[in-house]
Amino acid sequence: MTVTLREIQLSNFKKFSNLKISFNSNAVAIVGGNATGKTTILEAILHLSTGKGSQPAGTYVKKGEGFFRVKGVIIPATGGPPSEVVVFYDASKREKKILVNKKLISRLANLIGLMPTISLNMHSFQWVWGPVEWRRKQVDLLLAQANKTYLETLIKHYRVLEQRNKALRTTKDKTLLITYGQLLFETSSLIRRYRNKLINDINEMSSQLLDYLLPHKKHLLNLKYHHHSDEDWENKLDREMELGYTLWGAQRDQITWEADGQDAASFLSRGEGSRLSLTTVIALWLWLSQHKKEVTFLVDDWEAFQDKKYLNAVPSFLLEVKPHNSSIFLTSWNILKGSHWQQVVLKQKH
Repeated sequence: MTVTLREIQLSNFKKFSNLKISFNSNAVAIVGGNATGKTTILEAILHLSTGKGSQPAGTYVKKGEGFFRVKGVIIPATGGPPSEVVVFYDASKREKKILVNKKLISRLANLIGLMPTISLNMHSFQWVWGPVEWRRKQVDLLLAQANKTYLETLIKHYRVLEQRNKALRTTKDKTLLITYGQLLFETSSLIRRYRNKLINDINEMSSQLLDYLLPHKKHLLNLKYHHHSDEDWENKLDREMELGYTLWGAQRDQITWEADGQDAASFLSRGEGSRLSLTTVIALWLWLSQHKKEVTFLVDDWEAFQDKKYLNAVPSFLLEVKPHNSSIFLTSWNILKGSHWQQVVLKQKH
């Protein structure tokens, strides 16, 4: 059995001065009580996948130390020798370096997609109750891991947007602004094409999951992608020059769970919302596993995420739907039942 992440080593990362864990399963339960470092390990895996965690880099440096280092040994999906990824952060210089097979990479884009990752955690509630910016960012990260063309288009889009916004504040040259606008229109169109296809796929994949998790609401719910037509973007130019920023483009689009045009957040209970969020993230995981091999699914503190009715069923359910080419790293307060799980037990230091 191929194990995507064979080994991870942490140095001065959060509470860990030195920690080394070897993995021999595609289903890993990281078990321990509060403050034992369960989430920290998932954050370290996220660094290996995306080059960063959910917090600013400096917050991961162990108190009293000047750096952190995360090293991972990753089995490539296509076979061949393992890849070694090192993320190093120097707190005094506020400088991060990422090395793949001992070679410094110049762009974070060169790391994205090497070990595609999906995360389920307390932030995942934002699929129902969070800001549209968060949902849009999650969709972009997913697509960027699956498709290099999308990643490069997204990078170009935000670079052009930054240049155009700066020009809107500093120049009266409409020809330059229109040139930037044409580039932004092109990148927005391509980004939306990929996003539309993804949202349609997620709705289709969510249908079977909702049969299990939200059967009484299944027929109502749809994930909707809203964007305004940009065909008349040149007519907004005078107003944009007055305001100093762009009023249109893919960076302003919205993604929302709805029922008959009504935002799902307005009528779902907390338990229903958590199950809809779970449905969304699992569907994204399944989608990514169809487009990339050896996807890593990070599940943090699943007991806190689910309502009592589904508390004991979720880990088994994840194994049932898990694609054969995926790995799960799940944190738990208790040892999980079943021989499928490699149990990594963390103990509180006194």
